[in-house]
Amino acid sequence: MINNLLSDGWSPEQVISRVNLELGIKISSPTSIYNYINPRKELHYLLPRKCNRYRRTKAAGLRKALRKELSAKQSIDVRSEAANNRQEIGHWESDTIVGKERTARILTHVERKSGYLLATLMKTVSASQISDISIRSFNNIPKLKKQTITYDNGTEFASFEATSRKTKMDVYFAYPYHSWPLQKHNL
Repeated sequence: MINNLLSDGWSPEQVISRVNLELGIKISSPTSIYNYINPRKELHYLLPRKCNRYRRTKAAGLRKALRKELSAKQSIDVRSEAANNRQEIGHWESDTIVGKERTARILTHVERKSGYLLATLMKTVSASQISDISIRSFNNIPKLKKQTITYDNGTEFASFEATSRKTKMDVYFAYPYHSWPLQKHNL
């Protein structure tokens, strides 16, 4: 039965479920299926991943590096009350808007109190490009009107430390799916 299911394109995880359901045989993990096939070299072609359950890629390494860099980020919870309540000018929220064809984006910076908008069209997107464009955009803003920036958790804002250092603005990150401090709403 196991050979037939594997030859029909079933994964070891699916085979385990079917064998447990139909035959009542308790197979504990997909490793058991791999161990069954391993000495039988002629059956290796039946496995969808050739005994490697997970493959590491370059992209996985890049994502790990980005996660490490983002671990130094400040939460929106520690942002000042003046910024949270829109009491003074100089607190900005930034985001990217994806175009209909998903080929271009618009980087936006909106001042929280006045609603003043800085927007830049981007044909390609990377964290370093976002940082460079943000730095150039804020170069034209007076020092008194540059206090904080709040980003969402997108990887496009991974170079936030460079942005913070060059603009001399504190950078905060909102929580996924809501842009307000958690402690304020007891979530």
